[in-house]
Amino acid sequence: MKLQRALVFSIAALTFFVAGIPTVGAQAPYPSRPIRLVIPFAPGGSTDTSARLIAQKLGDALGQTVVVENRAGAGGTVGSDFVAKSAPDGYTVVVGTTGTLGINPSLYKKLPYDPQTAFEPVSLLSHGALTLVVNSSLPVTTVRELADYARARPGQINLGSSGSGTPPHLVGVLFGNAAGFQATHIPFQGGAPALTALLGGQVHFVYDVVLTSLAHAKAGRIRVLAVTTAARSSAMPEVPTMAEAGFPEATAPIWNGILAPAHTPREAVMRLNAAIRSATALADIRQRFPELGIEPVSNSPEQFAELIRSEMKRWAELVKRSGATVD
Repeated sequence: MKLQRALVFSIAALTFFVAGIPTVGAQAPYPSRPIRLVIPFAPGGSTDTSARLIAQKLGDALGQTVVVENRAGAGGTVGSDFVAKSAPDGYTVVVGTTGTLGINPSLYKKLPYDPQTAFEPVSLLSHGALTLVVNSSLPVTTVRELADYARARPGQINLGSSGSGTPPHLVGVLFGNAAGFQATHIPFQGGAPALTALLGGQVHFVYDVVLTSLAHAKAGRIRVLAVTTAARSSAMPEVPTMAEAGFPEATAPIWNGILAPAHTPREAVMRLNAAIRSATALADIRQRFPELGIEPVSNSPEQFAELIRSEMKRWAELVKRSGATVD
């Protein structure tokens, strides 16, 4: 009997001891270390600024540091490819945009990854408008007057943009098609040079981001005719939408969101999604984002995936119509 009791005690003690040893391969709850947020563009733009604001809030919600890393190049392709090929563990994510997700799949003849299968969409972060702007010396004050002015001067109207196949270029094509004229496209190496060309009278109109348009408009150097979102921008509520101006076909909001590599565990995706929903609802984010010309917004991974699919289809038609392509 004593031997039996001793044996039972020994087995119980061994069981307790073994239970206290971490199981080999067991994973700590996500996240258990810093997360890297890749921005596939150079520092300083609205995408970079808004992502950095969100990164801090995500870190607070997740209880981990979110490290921002800029990996610019090839219209966002370099940074996106880096994340597509990263470990699918939720610790490396990327900011995807209208350009990288909606346009690049049709613009680039060959991408180093399949944009439809390389990522797990997590959530939108924001959406915003482009602004249709002209030099204040141009004798037009409305979108309709610009359309009439352009139709009366076939072959003489120049559209400046931040580059061939970029949203400002393709939205300009969209407007020209809706208004019945074809502008000569002059691409520049970024939005700032395109706006400089507008100020210098080298081009007649450009599509710009709200943040820089607002500053130049307040100084009287340019005239903002419309915004491309379905609703007016809270940063410039006096400016009509393209639909209100008579050209609903040229409605084209820009957006960005966060994606993880394909096959990232659902648990990590949903934990990130919850953190984004929390961050975009914060009062300071809801105040700061409109100052950048964007609105904070979040959605489910499934809703974000559907948006990406629909945007790829829509922009593919515009890329084809514009003739833009990148090797």
